[in-house]
Amino acid sequence: MTKMTKQSKHLVKGTTSTEHTLSQDLACHYAGQMQDTEPIFRVILQVQPKHPVKNHNLAVLAVQGKQPAAGIPYFKAGLDVNPKQHQYLISYSDALISAARSYMYASFW
Repeated sequence: MTKMTKQSKHLVKGTTSTEHTLSQDLACHYAGQMQDTEPIFRVILQVQPKHPVKNHNLAVLAVQGKQPAAGIPYFKAGLDVNPKQHQYLISYSDALISAARSYMYASFW
């Protein structure tokens, strides 16, 4: 797990609102600093464990980090909360396929 940023530490202490933290994570996302958002996602999920967007985004980070199996529970959590969000289903399916491929490749070598 990556280190917590000042913003995520403040959220844990209750001195920063979740909405403010969400806007900070979006700023990091659009600035191309997705790795900086991971601790923010994790803190938000401690407060709101069923937050579909943060679950999905944390799963996307796992897939981008070449760990699709680690993202599967987060994709599923997002999909469980919002089953009509087609992108969640597509991402979940892709992660399952990628994880299966990784397992197959590892078992052959």
